[in-house]
Amino acid sequence: MHNDVAVGTTLRTSLPANRFPLHPSPKYLFIAGGIGITPIRSMVRQLRAEAKTDTRLLYLTQSAEETPFREEFTGPHDTVHHSDDHGLLDLWPYLAEPDDDTRVYCCGPAPLMQAVHTLTAHWRASRIHVEQFTAERKISAPFTAVWAPDGLRVEVPAHLSLLEALRRNGVPVESSCEAGVCGTCRLAVLEGEAEHHDSVLTDEERPSTIVACVSRAASSEIVVGPLVRSRKDHP
Repeated sequence: MHNDVAVGTTLRTSLPANRFPLHPSPKYLFIAGGIGITPIRSMVRQLRAEAKTDTRLLYLTQSAEETPFREEFTGPHDTVHHSDDHGLLDLWPYLAEPDDDTRVYCCGPAPLMQAVHTLTAHWRASRIHVEQFTAERKISAPFTAVWAPDGLRVEVPAHLSLLEALRRNGVPVESSCEAGVCGTCRLAVLEGEAEHHDSVLTDEERPSTIVACVSRAASSEIVVGPLVRSRKDHP
């Protein structure tokens, strides 16, 4: 972008894909950790503008000085907690009783989301929504990737991602975040089974799609190729 884009440059973009949608619900509990307030803030503002009063926010940060937008959350349904002053907030009182009328939204560092997952194990899964900063990256067994357009066979060792291995063998695969959260490097799975570690694909997409930067093959060999983009991907 810095090197090639200037005033007047035409850029081709795709439509945004919302992987953290706000679903209708009688009640909401939002849990934000640090800059995880970014998507939560928009949701809370929208709901309160619509006079949805049963919207509670737990906003957890290290200190008051490191709390973006803290002046916006001073209402009776807002809890802004600073760990430097008060230690970690005990989330159990807020999550102890499962409630099908409440949706829980959480965004923040991995330890916070893990805590929410653990404390809501007795909740209905459809009521819990999280957004990760990065996908969990795991190192698995080596495998062979076959690039469908020309039959090129690429060995993918345990220490390399599918994306990196393909590129080292001359296969140009587009990417952006390389953390499994944007979906730019999606490829079609034509044969074999993928081991998914991304935070992008839907359940419907997983059998036929792989995010090459973090996901791997669950089988010893996988055949992949360019993903046929739909009209909604490239308007």
